[in-house]
Amino acid sequence: MIQKRVDGPTNDLSVYPARGLVVEDSRAVRAMVSRFLIARHIIATESSDGLCAWHLLMKQRFDVVITDVEMPLWTGLDLVHAMRTSHNLWIRSTPVIVTSSLKSEAINDAVTSFPSTYFMPKPLEVAELDVMLRLVATMHRMRRPPILNGLSSRNF
Repeated sequence: MIQKRVDGPTNDLSVYPARGLVVEDSRAVRAMVSRFLIARHIIATESSDGLCAWHLLMKQRFDVVITDVEMPLWTGLDLVHAMRTSHNLWIRSTPVIVTSSLKSEAINDAVTSFPSTYFMPKPLEVAELDVMLRLVATMHRMRRPPILNGLSSRNF
């Protein structure tokens, strides 16, 4: 595969996930995070609650999910639990960044008890989210073989 080189660290397609799902009930926060992803050439899809996000995950593959904790219908923790117990290997292993303005050890413990699940407190700091996305992409690539059934994992 030939990739066009674009100058600048935020344009290096290999350091970020290819597709992200933003799950947030606040329209303003959802739009802000989506714009942040798009600026890094990450295809962003939005969902306003965990249940709608679950239905999207059943139809599409994402490389990272960024979800709030407190939402109607399904919370972010409900979504993470469903993902980590899914029979679908891709869904089960998709990295999740959980965000919350609640400062609770119980939330942090619940989030970090799941594999490939990370916590970021709100308000989100741009530099920290950038580093987290790079970390998630690197760790995810290290866990997955570069070729799955003859196709690059970025082609899914």
